[in-house]
Amino acid sequence: MRLGSKLLWLLWLLATLLVGESHAQEWRTELLAQLSPGRASQPDANLLQLQSRARWDAAHLELQAERRSGEQASLRLGEAWWQLDSPSGQWTLGRQRLGWGLTDTVSPGDLMNPRDWRDLSRPLPRPVAALRWTQGAWQAVWAEGGKALLPSGAWETPLPPGLTWAAAPKPSAQAGLRWQTRGQGREANLIAYQGHSPVPQFRLTPQGLQPYQEPMRAVVAQAMLPLDGRSLLRSEIARYWGRDSAPFSQWVLSLDREWAMEGASLYALVQTQHSQGRPPSLGTDLRRALDGQWLTRLQWRDDDGRQVQLEAALRPDRSEHWWRASASLPLGGALELELSWQQVQGRSGRFWARYANEDRAALRLRWVR
Repeated sequence: MRLGSKLLWLLWLLATLLVGESHAQEWRTELLAQLSPGRASQPDANLLQLQSRARWDAAHLELQAERRSGEQASLRLGEAWWQLDSPSGQWTLGRQRLGWGLTDTVSPGDLMNPRDWRDLSRPLPRPVAALRWTQGAWQAVWAEGGKALLPSGAWETPLPPGLTWAAAPKPSAQAGLRWQTRGQGREANLIAYQGHSPVPQFRLTPQGLQPYQEPMRAVVAQAMLPLDGRSLLRSEIARYWGRDSAPFSQWVLSLDREWAMEGASLYALVQTQHSQGRPPSLGTDLRRALDGQWLTRLQWRDDDGRQVQLEAALRPDRSEHWWRASASLPLGGALELELSWQQVQGRSGRFWARYANEDRAALRLRWVR
């Protein structure tokens, strides 16, 4: 490990000690080690991650240190915000994850936070510096623009002779307004957004081919409806207007259900999405990557913490699919072991075909305090 990497990890340990000494009301530290034999060249194959979260009555602090295959160690500030209640409403200032999504994995209304796309099966929201105001059913947000982290595969296609990659510009500032109503297990939201796409697109510039997050506006309607005591129907529909691309619409519909059994529970999710409108002329729009596919999840968990899960994204014509099977087992105390197998397949020209080399087994060891 280089001297710079050692320094980052030392700073992390010092910060963790400071958080611990501050007597936070809630303090959680998590160490995650992931190993994928034979896949060391992939950025998300082998991973060592240490994360601490501290929570007070009106504040939150999150720190993360990470080392991935083929990348230098990094130390990042996650969520770090302070909250104030006043007669004019509740004000939250700082780095935040703004969970405006209602459906799973793909959510048209979850626009404020860019994504870490390095593991396409687990796109994680990245916090942004923001000012959030909440009053009754209304919530308004003003935030900086945040860069998405690109995955390997589709973004590493060799360029034609004479064409190079240009640096990605920082996205513009963004703002959003949400109205929300809840009652008897039901929920309905309306969202208006002005900012930029949370995922990158491509354009040709004099400097070369450039990934950028296109400035855009959007309106979104969301609804959640309980069908019985154990099933939920969730839906989102959105209209996007990009500065440089044709407008398009997208809708997502999901159904999830949980069954309680003696000493265990079973959870199932089925979700589909579709878009209407002309796709971009260059590259892949990750917002539409799962159009026409079915996202499914089946999870069994017992009271002792043992878990078996099967996840899949597949197209009815069987031209492409991604699936992962995993099993988790508590080892006693704060340790948990997870074993998983991931398989990706797709015909030429399909989305998952670009990631067909990411079949792999993985072992994850998680320690939580």
